[in-house]
Amino acid sequence: MKRSSVDKKVIKEADQVPENRVRLRSAELTESNFKLYEEIQEHVKTEAALIEQTRRNEMILQTAMHGFWITDTSGMIQEVNPSAASILGYPPEELQRKSIYDFEPEDHHRIAPQIRKAIRNGATRYEAQLLHKKGNVVSLEFNTHFLDMGESSFLFSFFSDVTKKNQLVQSLKDREAELKIKIQNLKEMNIALKSLLKKRDLDMMELEEKVLFNVKEMISPYMNKLRASELNEKQEIYLTILESNVKDIISPFSPKLTSRHFKLTQAELQVAKLVRMGIASKEIAELMGLSRRTIESHRDRIRKKIGLDSRKRNLRTFLMSID
Repeated sequence: MKRSSVDKKVIKEADQVPENRVRLRSAELTESNFKLYEEIQEHVKTEAALIEQTRRNEMILQTAMHGFWITDTSGMIQEVNPSAASILGYPPEELQRKSIYDFEPEDHHRIAPQIRKAIRNGATRYEAQLLHKKGNVVSLEFNTHFLDMGESSFLFSFFSDVTKKNQLVQSLKDREAELKIKIQNLKEMNIALKSLLKKRDLDMMELEEKVLFNVKEMISPYMNKLRASELNEKQEIYLTILESNVKDIISPFSPKLTSRHFKLTQAELQVAKLVRMGIASKEIAELMGLSRRTIESHRDRIRKKIGLDSRKRNLRTFLMSID
């Protein structure tokens, strides 16, 4: 039971007796010491907890992958962690003798405005280029905070190396620009190709017109004169074939026949032309130097390829229907 629970009435009565006064003062002194002991113990526990928390924070900063340093408001480095030293290539003790402005390239001055901003606003985030000990420039992303402790003030910054990330972003931008150029080149090539195809079509039309003109003006008149002269039966047939072949040059009959009817062979196409002209199988055999049986086989294959299975439909009639 605590001495602070001594009944006030008992204390008053005991105070009236001289020898009891000594005992009472002794009890009060013991109670005061006990309270002081409790306060000291509480303070020791609080201090131990702060020391443990400080130790943990120090361990976190020392093992963090991000760089960390503490600077005064003039930029002098007070403390650094191993990651900060590794990022810039300096031993920690060497960094602690430098100013953060010592690492800025001559043509880069971005840190000072950001430090003023951190002091003014309490914190800031920014990117800056600093010199590595080897002389190359590294891009760092900073997160800086300002603390005013009254008698002293300082800034602490976390930072990470974003050089490779920036290089990758720039590489992607360059690739995108390159692709845009290629796309534009493809568009221009496509326009040029369309123009060439159009010119080719015009050239083909011009060529077709020339061929048609030459046939009509230079070949047809002489064939007409031959037709008007006295010819024997075989000469008549040859002339008819010649007229048919010339007509094929200036008409779409052959292309339609080969494309619409499963691409007849050259021999089958020739037989089909002669059948279309009304020449009998016997005469076709004589003209082509083949047997009549072979010509009949050609006719059967032609009928099969063009889908003319029914014998009721005349082959010549069908072929003449193709314009």
